[in-house]
Amino acid sequence: DLCNPEPCQHGGTCSSTSVDFDCACTPGYTGDVCQYEIDECESSPCQHNGTCFDEFLGFTCQCAAGYFETFCETDIDECVSDPCVHGGTCLDVHLGFLCECVDGFTAYDCSTNIDECESSPCQHGGYCDDLVNGYQCECVAGYDGLHCENEIDECASNPCFSLATCEDRVNLYKCICPVGYTGVNCSELIPYCESDPCGNDATCVDMPNAYTCQCKPGYSGTYCEININDCYDSNGDHVCNQDNTMRCIDGINTRTCECIPRFTGEFCDDGEQKNSSSRVTLHLLMQMLVTQDSGDRGYRGQRAPGRVDTPPRPEVGSAKPSTRIWDLPSAVACLMNQRSVLIWKNVPKVSVVQCTCPVLIVFRSGWRLE
Repeated sequence: DLCNPEPCQHGGTCSSTSVDFDCACTPGYTGDVCQYEIDECESSPCQHNGTCFDEFLGFTCQCAAGYFETFCETDIDECVSDPCVHGGTCLDVHLGFLCECVDGFTAYDCSTNIDECESSPCQHGGYCDDLVNGYQCECVAGYDGLHCENEIDECASNPCFSLATCEDRVNLYKCICPVGYTGVNCSELIPYCESDPCGNDATCVDMPNAYTCQCKPGYSGTYCEININDCYDSNGDHVCNQDNTMRCIDGINTRTCECIPRFTGEFCDDGEQKNSSSRVTLHLLMQMLVTQDSGDRGYRGQRAPGRVDTPPRPEVGSAKPSTRIWDLPSAVACLMNQRSVLIWKNVPKVSVVQCTCPVLIVFRSGWRLE
């Protein structure tokens, strides 16, 4: 028996004839006596450059990148996972994919926003804000335009007043004021009145390049510094009746006419006063020599207090510059006002005058009593 002993290996089954035997090999083996393991990779079952690994009763394909399945026959679709972001379109290719990105994005998967600010498109210090497929310039003050290329004309709105000239500058303007005006927009008159140039409670009114003083009644002059002499009218004439007035006392927007004892009224033009309280009951009979003095303001005179029946010797006193000398047509006489002031007028340079005088005698500037 040619099959005894068993010639077939690896579990092969032997069958014999009169002259030979035959081995029926188990799967995976071959050869006359099943001595060889069958190489399933011999037929190169792995496609697309896959690597075949022979195994008992089979094989395994190790696929190249981009392929899968038993024989590596199927191309892997890398676009299945949607790798392209921001709206990019995926194109499956061998060993990978390609992304066609929308405008504004780049990178293999369209994940990178293209920086349009990289080229520094914003001028004059403007800030570039990168957008998708674009940019926006945030301009510094004083500029505008897509690229901040335009300087804003701050004078376009005519901000300057009073015929001032406007000078445009970056983010500001300057008003060149005409004479008499000040302020950012030349809208203010120069405050000349701040120095309080007007006197006597006058009202100061600012004007372009000047000021004016609005005087209160009774004052005049550029600065209202002059007290108007109300003893004279607008024609320069005395307002008091000169024949009946001892003197006119100027006030503020008024005057006082001091009448001689026989007259009254605002202007001393009313008739004689019958029982005038200005009549003097105490008199002193004196004889005086009146001379004209030429400028010495240290006036001298005689003061003779006392009674009529016992007149004392006159004593040296002081004369005040408020006295006038009165001259009547027929004789030289001494008349008194209600303040008991001796009044003279138009006395010759040297005269002897005999008067019934009040207790106190005072004289006008330029005269002295000896």
